[in-house]
Amino acid sequence: MKYTALTLVPALMLLGAPIAQAADLNGVADHGRGFDDVDRAYPSMDPRYVREGASRTPQQLSQLAVGQTTEQVVAILGSPALTDSTGWHYNISLPMDRNDELVCQYKLQFNQDGTLAGGIWRRPQCAAIATQAPDA
Repeated sequence: MKYTALTLVPALMLLGAPIAQAADLNGVADHGRGFDDVDRAYPSMDPRYVREGASRTPQQLSQLAVGQTTEQVVAILGSPALTDSTGWHYNISLPMDRNDELVCQYKLQFNQDGTLAGGIWRRPQCAAIATQAPDA
């Protein structure tokens, strides 16, 4: 099934001081921040153009915190798919419902001392899923 911005929550409203740090890591989306494009126009196209993500839950992502070391980040998310001068790039599959996942691009940025400074999702749909409140 193909999903568009109209079928997903397009934006978030983050309220209150306890969520402020989560906003730094999971509530930000910006398509223009150096994310790479991967397309596969038809099934016979080379599979390297298919983006696969590591399955993660919003609860796992909520363990990230500004100021964490790279070792702490790897313990939570695993190794990044790519590192460059702009940060660590992850391909993460987030649950949409019981049967579907959305593959999302997530970039973590670090301070000069190597501690986590912030995170950016490529798409607002991913930021919305990543900051979902845990089921009660």
